[in-house]
Amino acid sequence: LVETKKNDDPPIVVASAVFYDRRLGKAVARHVFEACRQGAWVILGDDDTGLRDGGREVFESELERLQSESAKDEERLRYKIVHTTIKQKVFGWTEKPVRILHFNAPTGVDLG
Repeated sequence: LVETKKNDDPPIVVASAVFYDRRLGKAVARHVFEACRQGAWVILGDDDTGLRDGGREVFESELERLQSESAKDEERLRYKIVHTTIKQKVFGWTEKPVRILHFNAPTGVDLG
C-alpha cells in the first residue's frame, strides 16, 4: 500500500458486534489501544450481546489495564459513548438499543 495523498485526517477504524466473546473482547481492547496510540479514530458498535456473554466487561477491564501500564498520561484514551436506538427491518429489529463508542474522535466533531 502506497499512500499518495497526505492530509491531517486521522485513519478511522470501525467495528461492531465484537463483544460477543470474552477472548474477542480482550483482543479488541489491544487493537483499539494500539490504533489509538497511532492516531486513529476508533468507532465501535455495541449491543446487549456483549453484556450477556461477558465480552464487554473483559474489553473494558483489558483496556483499563493497558492504559494503566502505559507510562504516559497523554496515552490515556479520549472516548465518548453515545446511546441510541436502531431499527432494521431486514434483521427483524423493531427497536434495538445500542452504544456507539468513539475513541480518539477528532476535536470539533459533533458526536451528538
